[in-house]
Amino acid sequence: MDLNSALEMYAERGDWDRALETASEHGNDVLHKYVALCATQKIKDGRPGEALQVLLAFYSLNYSQYVCNLFAVVIQEIWSTRLSSKLQYLQKNCCGYVWNLYIGG
Repeated sequence: MDLNSALEMYAERGDWDRALETASEHGNDVLHKYVALCATQKIKDGRPGEALQVLLAFYSLNYSQYVCNLFAVVIQEIWSTRLSSKLQYLQKNCCGYVWNLYIGG
């Protein structure tokens, strides 16, 4: 099995540790691709915190613009998830007055 087939197989199985380890042995271009794929999949799966961990684990690389843009997407996902959960908590557990103050109503 050639390198690309092996990496695609790992990615399809969700074996990101193995995919990233193997990719790291074959240069930054290959590694960048799989860091981006891994982070993108974790975002799609609703796990932006894990996506951020992947991006930070390889932060010393000179990332492509696409991977750099993923940082912004991940931060936005984390921010919106946390803000959403805080707003839901306030709506369920606080009186209307506090709710209106918090959301600026």
